[in-house]
Amino acid sequence: MPLQARPQTRAERTAYAETSRYDDVIAFLEALKLPITWIATSDQGRKVPLVTVGKGKLKVYIQANIHAGEVEGKEAALMLLRDLPKTHPKLLEKLTLFVCPIYNCDGNEKWGDGKRNRSSQDGPEVIGERANGAGLDLNRDCMKAESPEMRGVLEHIYLKHDPALVLDLHTTNGTRHGFHLTYSPPLSPNTDPDVLTYVRDTLLPTVRKKLEKDKAWKLFDYGNTERRGTERVWATFGEEPRYVTNYAGLRGRLSVLSEATSFLPFETRVKVTYDFVLAVLEEAAKDSTKIQKLVKDADKRRRSELGVRFEMAPRGTETIPLEKPRPESEIDHRKAAKEIEQVALPIWDRFKTTKTRLVPKAYLVHDDGVIALLQRHGVQMKVLEAPYTKPVQAFAVRQKTVGRVAFQGHKQVQVEGEWDSPTTGNIGGWIVSTDQPRQALLFHLLEPESLDGLVAWGLTETEPQITIFRIP
Repeated sequence: MPLQARPQTRAERTAYAETSRYDDVIAFLEALKLPITWIATSDQGRKVPLVTVGKGKLKVYIQANIHAGEVEGKEAALMLLRDLPKTHPKLLEKLTLFVCPIYNCDGNEKWGDGKRNRSSQDGPEVIGERANGAGLDLNRDCMKAESPEMRGVLEHIYLKHDPALVLDLHTTNGTRHGFHLTYSPPLSPNTDPDVLTYVRDTLLPTVRKKLEKDKAWKLFDYGNTERRGTERVWATFGEEPRYVTNYAGLRGRLSVLSEATSFLPFETRVKVTYDFVLAVLEEAAKDSTKIQKLVKDADKRRRSELGVRFEMAPRGTETIPLEKPRPESEIDHRKAAKEIEQVALPIWDRFKTTKTRLVPKAYLVHDDGVIALLQRHGVQMKVLEAPYTKPVQAFAVRQKTVGRVAFQGHKQVQVEGEWDSPTTGNIGGWIVSTDQPRQALLFHLLEPESLDGLVAWGLTETEPQITIFRIP
């Protein structure tokens, strides 16, 4: 396709004054003549597109626009789909890319009704909003999988293609700093240790150095300044697998969060996101054989205990470029900081486990809703042909706390307790062995004290005993 005939995104056509509408995205994808799979139909009836490009062994899933006011990933993903077959054909011989450029289709079309969404962002003037068509945050739905969008990803991405690497593209409007883009590896300590170490200590530092050298982009670990006791620190977000990148890590897969900086010009945010994704893909292609081995080994690894409680932890002190303090009235939050100072801060970029539970041989489940959710996640199980009569354990709740207000449509539940001594069972239903590749994921879903599992979301009973049993 001649250069002048190549389709342009709405952002490019308008000199970055506007971002793509849903119809713009679909028309752009159709013009590329690449295979489109419709992975879900949103609450408001829009079809969610997935585009496949490349023929390599290493599978990569790129997801953009989960928060539809954070539109840089959407534009960058479209541009990469257009450019890579021409500019990086050898890259696509090693990689197969599955790209969803507009995951939150409904949110993308909520243009604020006269009120500007994300008012601290430096363009474009009109953008979508964070929530999906049902008013929920899709980046909190990975475990409960209630949205059509997440169910579509589970079916068409994780279960069908099982990508080794997942990239989730965002834009942050937090602390005003001097970085163009921040990033994060998966954060759950229950992530496969070799996968986590490679992403956090090899892949991302390599990309950071390369982009600073080649493009003068300044990158760092995602975070915001906050107080921890009397100390000011640079702290990351939560470890819960409800978040996309943490969820992928819990499945034993590499994952990367990308967060462009909102107070930089829209064009700059798109370009740094584009370059960041491309650099990650280039490193993944170089390390393709190693990455494939990492995920295969992760699928084979079994652990005897896993965490149920965690605390954020520091890695050391480093220098962070922050905006110099000045009166709030003098700060234009839509523009980059005028004056930067270098501040030494402890970097809290990881979590440590503070409480573990032994991983049982199996769980026994007889709730049809629970079984359906486990099946969506690809957890292996089998139905019992006769009641299970060997010794089992039941979880006795000693303390239960229920949130006062709903979070993402649910009042969060937290329980403390103990597994009772084994007693002879007479239980029907399904047996879920923990001797399978998704061990950490099913543990998080079924272990009662998990803060992001079935009990936490109120999807199974919690009194007087959890209606999930386990085989010790």
